[in-house]
Amino acid sequence: PDWALQVAGLCGLTANYYYFVVCGFESALALHNVEMDLKGAVLGGEHSALAGTHKNIGNVKMAQGKLEAALECYAVSLDIGARPEGELRVADGKDKDMQAAGTYNNMALIYRTQEKYDDALKMFDKCLQIRIAKKGEQSIEVAKLLHNMGALFQWQKLFDRSLEHYTRAQNIFISQLGKDHIFVAKTCITIGSIFSEQREYLNARTELGKAIKILLATVEPGLMDL
Repeated sequence: PDWALQVAGLCGLTANYYYFVVCGFESALALHNVEMDLKGAVLGGEHSALAGTHKNIGNVKMAQGKLEAALECYAVSLDIGARPEGELRVADGKDKDMQAAGTYNNMALIYRTQEKYDDALKMFDKCLQIRIAKKGEQSIEVAKLLHNMGALFQWQKLFDRSLEHYTRAQNIFISQLGKDHIFVAKTCITIGSIFSEQREYLNARTELGKAIKILLATVEPGLMDL
């Protein structure tokens, strides 16, 4: 059993390499399936340790544009990852609550793409509750989620709500990372895009100018000469 789980872990790591580094989605999927089979043989197919593998397979399918298949994987991940109240929620070195939060976030992104905005907001809210409880309201994880929620409202042309969430995200990034961090630049760009959509071009120019200033400051000397 020990060697099988070690091989499963190696398959998972290699699959993540194919997914994140070279975009080899078919290879990643094949390796995750081997990982699933090995873990299932040792631990049982409903063991919570498989929740992460189901989530990762969902990520691959999402990258392939197979959105419904990805949602199915995410639903299975959430189902088998659930534990009775009070039971330890850490397995394979991963916090299962945070893992579930990431799954909710990914499901929300799919629903947003499908223009199922109410479903997307519900998933984002579930993710937000977990991240606040686990990491705190001023955490980077919460700021990233607020930014995603801002994008959801922007897609719906709800500019006031979008600006509110982008600004909240930006304030957290500034407090945690400093005003010259690239994440702050990203929020300047998205805030600028809202002003541009509303034809407030002077405000848009101001925000984009802030982003450019930050980005230029983060570029290594010499790269500008290329």
